[in-house]
Amino acid sequence: MICYKGFNRDLVCTLGNGAFQYKVGQTYKEEKAQCVQTGFHAVEEPIQVFRWYSGNGARYCICEAKGDVHEDGADRISCTELTLLKEVTKEQIAALECEWMRQRPNRDYDGFVQRNSGYASKNEILIVRGTNPKASGDERATLFLVKEKGKAHEKEIVSIDVIKVTEETKNIVFLSGGRIDAKSRIKKTPKARCD
Repeated sequence: MICYKGFNRDLVCTLGNGAFQYKVGQTYKEEKAQCVQTGFHAVEEPIQVFRWYSGNGARYCICEAKGDVHEDGADRISCTELTLLKEVTKEQIAALECEWMRQRPNRDYDGFVQRNSGYASKNEILIVRGTNPKASGDERATLFLVKEKGKAHEKEIVSIDVIKVTEETKNIVFLSGGRIDAKSRIKKTPKARCD
């Protein structure tokens, strides 16, 4: 199964049983897998890597989990075999999250995804999902607008727009489809985001 893992700047995981050094392209094996106790931990939903490693210098990988895979029922998996397939940026993690939502439109999504509107500070990444998503941000913020349609258990993702905010476009309210709302402003709110 494809999964995602976060690390510190040295590709080391320090959560759990001490520090463990990883290398992209390598496969690691463990005898048992039990979330929170043993095995190699990762997440199924891409953006959840930010819960564990979100600070400056954090690194991320797309991985493959094999062998015995244990799920905690919340956000983590533990496996007996983990291969680090490819290193990706935080912007790529956000794009992978948008694709994850497109493939699973009726599943709950992580709290890092804002509902309907949001604001991103400088260098932040923001994902906004809704029927008419809108977002604004400071310079160098990256905005992902995920437009959905349908009700309850019949939702469908109809478009995903990506906007890189520049000095000229900061504080402009962007709507899906590349449109701009010149009349409204979005307040800066202390919501969960990745910086």
